[in-house]
Amino acid sequence: MPPPTSQPTSLPRLRWRWLLVAAGGVFLLVVFQDILDASRRDSAFYLSESGLFAAFWLLMLPLYPLLRWLCRWGFFRGYPIPVVVAGGVLSTAFVHFLLFPALVYGWSTWMLDSTFPYGRSLNYLVSENLFGCLLGYGLLSVFALWGGATLPRRPVEGSLAPAAPPTLTVKSGGQTTLLPIAELRYAVAEKPYVALHTADRKYLVSDSLNELTERLAPHGFLRVHKSAVVRLSAVSAYVSRRNGDYDLALEGGRTLRLSRHYRDDFFAAVTADTGGQTGYTGQPTQAAGQ
Repeated sequence: MPPPTSQPTSLPRLRWRWLLVAAGGVFLLVVFQDILDASRRDSAFYLSESGLFAAFWLLMLPLYPLLRWLCRWGFFRGYPIPVVVAGGVLSTAFVHFLLFPALVYGWSTWMLDSTFPYGRSLNYLVSENLFGCLLGYGLLSVFALWGGATLPRRPVEGSLAPAAPPTLTVKSGGQTTLLPIAELRYAVAEKPYVALHTADRKYLVSDSLNELTERLAPHGFLRVHKSAVVRLSAVSAYVSRRNGDYDLALEGGRTLRLSRHYRDDFFAAVTADTGGQTGYTGQPTQAAGQ
């Protein structure tokens, strides 16, 4: 049995369309509940007011990146997972409850006949939505930490490295090659295949890059572009392109682009390996493991 680690089995990456569907579904359910309540009480139903307060749940969409950053920041600084999750959830929910009543006040002042004061809206939202909001951010924090297996595993102090399949299976014609993961430096998409690169050879596999990313993440690999995965220890230097992207210099002279969309994950991993030195400069910078 492999020794335990501080990260469980990875989950699928949380995609924005899933989050949008979930938030939209909750929005519609809240409006429908207001319709039922108005019918039961034989009172008037105002869609503008119901929709305004139901939009509370839609605010989770722009605040999810904040939750994700807080959780990963705490993780890479070695805090226990319960502390990381609790801190991220409570901090994001705090911002949520402070911000939304201000939005309600502004919208009602400009667009509705009646204005909803900040304090009254805050009291109502806390009494009605507090536990649901904490539960929602709690679920999102799980995906923030383990969605897509983008975080390298953090082994428990004193334990051995987690046992994992040491090879990738590469089939070419009638031949099957067992490629040691330790020899793999990076993988790039070459549709309809993915090219696996070692120091001196290239292998083509039919797996998707997303599937390979999940399999390789526990072994120190990171997604650096929508079409590339690289082993962190194979990066010898990186230099800014002055547009948010970076060039990664690999062992053997190959260069890969680090997209701005994956930049935060990369520098978080480098920070964890170099004791806090990220190298956000425009000059070639030594990377982790060098």
